Amino acid sequence: MRDIDVSVTELERRCLEIIRRVGKTGRAVAITRRGEVVAGVAHSSAPSATRDAAIRRSRSATLPAP
Repeated sequence: MRDIDVSVTELERRCLEIIRRVGKTGRAVAITRRGEVVAGVAHSSAPSATRDAAIRRSRSATLPAP
């Protein structure tokens, strides 16, 4: 499944709705600021590969590669 991108501003307005959607659909959400991914939200029971991909996606925009 494709990740969903949500701006920080939209997350502030619709936080509970977005968290419920992640819980219901299992789709990860990438949180963006000025078009760059700064964080991610993934379902706790999602396969670890899905969670890891969401984490890597959020880190790649904010941290240099090791």
